[in-house]
Amino acid sequence: MIPVLSNEPKETNMTDAQATALKIATVLWVIWGLVHAFAGVIVLTSGASSGFAAIADVVDPAALAAEYHPAVGGLLKQHGWNLMWFGVATIIGGVLIWRGNITTIWVTGMVGGPADLATCCSSISPAT
Repeated sequence: MIPVLSNEPKETNMTDAQATALKIATVLWVIWGLVHAFAGVIVLTSGASSGFAAIADVVDPAALAAEYHPAVGGLLKQHGWNLMWFGVATIIGGVLIWRGNITTIWVTGMVGGPADLATCCSSISPAT
């Protein structure tokens, strides 16, 4: 049997307040995704010095201007790729959450949540 896709909304047991909170969370996920996808594109299209300056925007760009080993540029491009796909995945997840896909709430949280976990943990750990 072939499943039939319909545009009719699925019935959920959410209150109006829960549905509104979900819409607000969706908007925040899409904004988070846009910021990260944009940052990923910037890092992917920049050289190593410019990429570091884009990531570490509070550091004087002149302090980062140097000739870096090609492997450093490769790692930076990998970081840009990860930023971009995390962002795109959460944008898609946000759209699907808005349309009422409950499973996507969890999937988007599992992609977007841990994406910045390393940044948060490294920001609060003591410097060595």
